[in-house]
Amino acid sequence: MTAIMHRETNTLALAGQAMQLLEFGAMLVKSRMLPSSVQSPEAAVAIMVKGMELGLPAMAALNGITVIQGKPTVSPQLMLSLINRSGQLENIEVVTGVDGACVTMKRRGRAPFTAKFGPTEARAMKLDGKDNYQKQAPVMYQWRAVAACARVVFPDVIDGLYTPEEMGADVQVDEDGAMTVTQEVKAAPTARPANITREIQEQAGTPVRTAAPSEALTGEIKTLWTEARPHIDETAYAAKYSEWRTNAGQAAALRQDLKAVLGRLPTKVEAHQEAEQAHTAPDVVDAVLTPALATSEQRQLLSQHAARAGAKTSAERAVLWGYLANDEKAIGTKELNQEQAVGILDTFSSWDNHEAAQVFAEAQKKVLAF
Repeated sequence: MTAIMHRETNTLALAGQAMQLLEFGAMLVKSRMLPSSVQSPEAAVAIMVKGMELGLPAMAALNGITVIQGKPTVSPQLMLSLINRSGQLENIEVVTGVDGACVTMKRRGRAPFTAKFGPTEARAMKLDGKDNYQKQAPVMYQWRAVAACARVVFPDVIDGLYTPEEMGADVQVDEDGAMTVTQEVKAAPTARPANITREIQEQAGTPVRTAAPSEALTGEIKTLWTEARPHIDETAYAAKYSEWRTNAGQAAALRQDLKAVLGRLPTKVEAHQEAEQAHTAPDVVDAVLTPALATSEQRQLLSQHAARAGAKTSAERAVLWGYLANDEKAIGTKELNQEQAVGILDTFSSWDNHEAAQVFAEAQKKVLAF
């Protein structure tokens, strides 16, 4: 069995072992044998679970995996260890010096690939001023080239991970070239995560989706609508504020409009007005209060995200939507409402292709197809 087999690990199945893992993590934290960056049982468990996915024993994972800004990283030495254990490495050549490093890896049955890193790249990335690059430049060039080459040739083995130094952490390199983290990089307060959904929208040439209103605002609008309904032209409001459920700005305007209507009413509503409310056409009410179906732009984005996950047919997409909507049955793309579409798109925006594929694989096990 090779290290590649770790991809079959079902992380969700570990939920049943959560308490045991937490107890084990607490014991390890109390032992003070863990790196200083692992300060809680929960952090220890998260690292151990990632280690399981990589095929690593618990202590090897805790000593080799460092979490930087919420992202797991591994040392370049551990990358090479995982690659060697996979049994897929046919040959590796490393040439390094003050002029740069050149690393070539060949995977069984594939053409060799070469990655280079040197002074030019270091200057472009503003690394040349760092202490390690001034004192041990050849070693730093070597590990940068190793990591870059590994991610291209063995992405499934190292799970696309980066080294702590690549993620901006300060590291110390000993005489043997071993790299250890001395200080983690602190995220800037204004930093924002990459918005994959926005990027796909821009590439597709579709309008960028605006933020949806909060649950509190949605609930307040429903209450205001019920009170103001007898005193407004519902058809006109339904047309004017047709996207209030998915557009926070439109929702705020609708709320303000309804409050203005109610502010002009007498304290007590007349009986004939209440009767008028009771006979309001149900189809008009449904047009506003019943969740609207996903728009064509949303469906287009959903299909693109589904493709990233490997769901290529309508039946496969329906299974994926049902899983993400916490439904036991599949949900067709055309059956999704705008609220569900917004939630699914927001969820996908934080996943890379590998994570999306893992979720789709889990969905196929959990959701009943049509």
